[in-house]
Amino acid sequence: MAVPDAYDWFFPLVYGDNPYEAGVLVGIGQKCAATAMGLVLSLAALRLVPRGESSLTELGRRTLQVYVLHRLARAWLTFHTVFYDDPVMADPVVGTAIVLAASAVVLVVTSWQPPERDGRRTAEARG
Repeated sequence: MAVPDAYDWFFPLVYGDNPYEAGVLVGIGQKCAATAMGLVLSLAALRLVPRGESSLTELGRRTLQVYVLHRLARAWLTFHTVFYDDPVMADPVVGTAIVLAASAVVLVVTSWQPPERDGRRTAEARG
């Protein structure tokens, strides 16, 4: 059975202003535990990296691009539209479908890669 407050120490440690409010020794132990969890999760994520070419590896090459641009799109949706205030968003099925569709559109738009020019022709023309 999950205990709702089992991770109450973790979030102030990672996101809070004073990670050592429980004391220096406890804070150091918590910081080491958080670092160990981060290391284990990082290694687990690296284990998921595909070894060969696939459709996901092309998307993975533009991960930073997708991350940065989706933050901008999300900020625009939050502050410049009534997207989150619309009553239809409270419906669990319709609201979830709208969010998933919007997420898919944002993913496709932010991961779009413009065609690259062949630099060989440019270099040959100059030189």
